[in-house]
Amino acid sequence: MNLGITIIGVIGVACCTLPFILTNISRNKKGKEILKVLKNVAEKHQAKITKHEICGAYAIGIDESKKAVSFVSKNKEEIVSQYVDLSTIKSCEISRVNRISANKGEVIDCLSLKLSSDVKQEPDVFLEFYNAKVNYQFSGEIQSIEKWNQLIHDLLN
Repeated sequence: MNLGITIIGVIGVACCTLPFILTNISRNKKGKEILKVLKNVAEKHQAKITKHEICGAYAIGIDESKKAVSFVSKNKEEIVSQYVDLSTIKSCEISRVNRISANKGEVIDCLSLKLSSDVKQEPDVFLEFYNAKVNYQFSGEIQSIEKWNQLIHDLLN
């Protein structure tokens, strides 16, 4: 009788923990894939990633010696990669696109790092950390964008 209860208990625990284990394995696999793409973007421009972060659907990395940023974001259909040489950038700031929701509160629709070029004819570069159409809720993007804004500011100065 005790053996039967033990077996049922072990099976119950396994059924409860299995979804968490599978989710973690899947997240790690996706993280490794996006990091590989990020490193490939940097290598195409003869750069190396010295610091990086993977958060949700994007990865960002920086080559501190070359002063360059590599960024990869992944949505359901495609992978978008960007490489920015910071020697051509004069400023970096956080850009938010907000809207007013039905209950009169502000909702963030898009959260990006805006890198403004030294050259007036060059368009600004936007590194999109969060888009409400792709991600339905935040998962560390606000803290991440503030951290990378500061890192890029430090390199620009």
